[in-house]
Amino acid sequence: MLKEQIVNTATEQMSLTFEERNTHLGIEHGRLVSDFVKRGVLHGSFAIQLTAELYANEIKIRGELALGILLRAIRAYGVDSLESLGDHMKALLRQVIEREAETLTQQMHDRAPTKNAGEYGALSIDIDTQFATGVDHAMRKIATEVDLFAAHVSQSQTVNGDVTSPAIHVTGPVGAILTGDYASASVIQNLDSGAKAEIQRALNVIEAELSKIQPAQDLNKEEVLEMVQDSKIEITKDKPNISKLKATLVGIATSIQTTAALRPAYDGLKGALGLIGISLP
Repeated sequence: MLKEQIVNTATEQMSLTFEERNTHLGIEHGRLVSDFVKRGVLHGSFAIQLTAELYANEIKIRGELALGILLRAIRAYGVDSLESLGDHMKALLRQVIEREAETLTQQMHDRAPTKNAGEYGALSIDIDTQFATGVDHAMRKIATEVDLFAAHVSQSQTVNGDVTSPAIHVTGPVGAILTGDYASASVIQNLDSGAKAEIQRALNVIEAELSKIQPAQDLNKEEVLEMVQDSKIEITKDKPNISKLKATLVGIATSIQTTAALRPAYDGLKGALGLIGISLP
C-alpha cells in the first residue's frame, strides 16, 4: 500500500493542479469558439472535431501531470515496501483519470457546438468516441510509465547486510526516490553536447515565436521570456545546474503548452527535453 501521506498529498496537489487546468481549458476553448465564429463554422463538423481533440488532449495532459505529482510525493515520503508498488500506483492513477474523464466529458458536452454530430454526414465524428480514445491513451501511457518505473526501482535494489536498501536513479524531473528506513538514492543527470544543442535550438524558436504573439490572459510573455533567457545562460555554463535547468525548462513548457500559436515551439522543446529524460504530454 502507498503511505497515507503520499495519497493525501498527491491527491490534494492533483486537485489544485486540475483546477488551474480547468481555467486554462476554458480560455483555450473560448479561443476556439472565437475562431469558429470568424470562419463561420461554429456548428460544423470541423468545430466539433477540434473541440473533441481539445478535450482528448487535455485528459492526456492530466494523466502526465498526475503521474508526475505522484512520483514527487513518493520521493518526499518514501515507501515502506516495493512489493506491488506499481499496482498501487496504477490503481490510484486510474481513479484519478476516471474522475477527471467524467468531469471533462461533462464540460465537453456543455461546450460543444452540438451534442449530436450525426447530422453532419460522413465528415462528422462522435465526440464521445474521440474522447474515449484520449482516455484510453492516457491510461495506457500511465501503465507503461509505471511499469518502467517499478522495474527500474526493482533493478536498482542493493543489499547492505540484512537490510535491503534500494538505490534508485531517476533521469526525469522528479528527483530521487527513497524507500525504507535505511534507503539511499541518487540522481543521474547528464547533459551532452547533442542535448545542449537541441535545447538551445528549441529555446531560440520559443523566443522568436513569443515575439510574434500578443499578450494573453493565460500567458505571461515577460515571465516566459525571462525563463528562456535564464535557461540559455545556464546551459552555456561549463558546469550548469542541471536540476535548476530542468525545472526552468519544464516551467517554460507548462506555460506555453495550452497556447495554440506556440504548439510547434512546445513540441520542439518536448523533443529536446526527451533527450535528458523528461517526458512531456
